[in-house]
Amino acid sequence: MVVVNAALLFVLNGQPGWQALPFLTSATSQVLGLVNLSLAVGLAVNLVYREEPILTDIRVELRSGGGSPAAPADLVSAGRC
Repeated sequence: MVVVNAALLFVLNGQPGWQALPFLTSATSQVLGLVNLSLAVGLAVNLVYREEPILTDIRVELRSGGGSPAAPADLVSAGRC
């Protein structure tokens, strides 16, 4: 999943970027920031919570903190904020 998120970030933001994809309209620019944020957060979480963790110290700190790094996003998507 790390590779997919990184590839999508590269394709959408590189040159010529999302404009070269014929199925995306000019309205894409209105949501591109949120798409980038979602891909970046997913990339970061996947790097921390891998089967073979790359960032073991951060993983231990997040787990000992008593919550998931995506918990605020879960609340927003559930409409509780």
